[in-house]
Parts: sequence; C-alpha cells; structure tokens
Amino acid sequence: NRRKREKYMEELAKQDNPKAQKMYKEAKGMYFGICITDEELTIEVLKSIKEFIAEGEVMHHCVNRCAYYSKDNSLILSAKVNGERMETIEIDLTDFRIVQSRGKCNQNSPYHDRIVDLMNSNMGQIKAIKRKANKVA
Repeated sequence: NRRKREKYMEELAKQDNPKAQKMYKEAKGMYFGICITDEELTIEVLKSIKEFIAEGEVMHHCVNRCAYYSKDNSLILSAKVNGERMETIEIDLTDFRIVQSRGKCNQNSPYHDRIVDLMNSNMGQIKAIKRKANKVA
C-alpha cells in the first residue's frame, strides 16, 4: 500500500506543471480574489494546481484526477469550516449555477445546505467579474 501511495503521489506531482498552472491562472485568475463567508463558512476559488491536488487528496474525489482546472466553463471553489475542507463546489460559468457540491468521498457534508445557500446568494460576485472581463475583452 505504501508503494502504491508513493507512486500515486509521484503521478500527482507530475500534474503540477508550470504550463498547466499558467494556463489555469490566465483562464481563472480574475476570480482568485473571491472570498464568500458567513460566521463559520469560508468559500474560496482554488488558485493553483497544487490546491487541486490537495483538494482531491483530502476530499477523496476526482477534482484533480479529472483535471477540473482545465474545464473552460467551470469554476472550482473550496468550502471550509475553521480551515477544514467541507465541500468542493463546481460552478458553471455560462449559466452561473452550482453543478455540484461534494464533500468527502462525494458525500454531502453536514454543512451542505448552508454551503449551497451561501454560494447561491453570492453568485452575483462571480457574474460581475465575468461581465467585467467580457467588457474588457
């Protein structure tokens, strides 16, 4: 099992390459300042391939393995409580809806409904950034 894990970690490290990071930053960097919070929850955009690797590893789902960072019309965010990852959120950037919000092993966390409500009530931040970017382009 240890050798399998080491091999898996080596494969993950290969995915964290400068070219992929540069492409991701160019495509999604405009959203990196987003921080949605209430008294307990904090939701932020994943800012690097390393963060995708860590998110996938800790949450035991495919956010990194399926290269969500390379999806054109998706924005991936991490919802945390006191620094602990609770759910990974995928937003569709064409219609600004939550495609999925998944906790560990693709299950809903105890905070699922609050995360979805908080994200939906703050979707305007994402829309405004995209509108601004479209005007500049």
